[in-house]
Amino acid sequence: MNRDLAAISPWGRRLLVWALLGAAALGAGCATSVPVVQNPLPIDVHEYGRVYRAAVLTLRHDGFIVDRHDYRFGEVTSKPRRAGTLFEPWKTGHDNLGVVLADTINEQRRIVRISLTPKPVATQPATPSVPAGPVTASRPVSHTYLLKVDVLVQRHEIPGQHMNGATDPGQIFSPQAQPSQELKDRGITGPYWETVGQDPAMEQRLINQIMDRSLLLGPDP
Repeated sequence: MNRDLAAISPWGRRLLVWALLGAAALGAGCATSVPVVQNPLPIDVHEYGRVYRAAVLTLRHDGFIVDRHDYRFGEVTSKPRRAGTLFEPWKTGHDNLGVVLADTINEQRRIVRISLTPKPVATQPATPSVPAGPVTASRPVSHTYLLKVDVLVQRHEIPGQHMNGATDPGQIFSPQAQPSQELKDRGITGPYWETVGQDPAMEQRLINQIMDRSLLLGPDP
C-alpha cells in the first residue's frame, strides 16, 4: 500500500473514498473504447522498419524513456515509469478506472517491452517416397513478423513494515522484526519492486498507436 496514505486522517480517508466513488461514476461515462487487436499482431516483413520506428516514437510520445532498442533483434524496452494517481490527472497511463484506483491505492510503475520476431514457419515432414542419399534442404524463411507489446506492472513493497489495523494515522504501520524466509531466500532485505501483473488496456492502446503511427512514416532510409 502507498505509504503516503498512512499520513491521511480518518476524515481524509473518507474524502478519498468519496472521491474514488465519484471518479467511478464519472469514468463510467467517459471511457474511450480502443479497438481490440491481436497481441502479438502479425505484420508483413516489408513493414518491419516502419513498425519498429513507430514503436520507439510511440513510447517517447507516451512519456516513457526508451532504455534499450535493438533494430536487428527487434527489441524495444522502456525504463520504469511511475504511475500517476487519481489526484494526478496530468500524468498519462490511465486507460480505465480500475487502473486509476490500483495506482492510487498502491505505489506502482510500468515497464514496456516491445518485440518484433519472425513468425514460425511450418515445415513439411519427410515422406517415405524421398530417395535415399544426401539431400540439400533450404531453411524456410518467414515473410511475417509478430509485433508483441507487454506492459509489466510493478508494485513497491516494504518488507520491514506491515499494517496492524490501528486507527491512529501515525501508527498504521508497524515494524516487522525479521523479513519472511521467502524474502531471505530471494536475497531481499529492504524495499523492492515486485512484478504483480500486466496492463492489457495499455498494451491494446500502445499496439493500436504503433500501427497508426507506422502508416504516417515513410519507407526506411
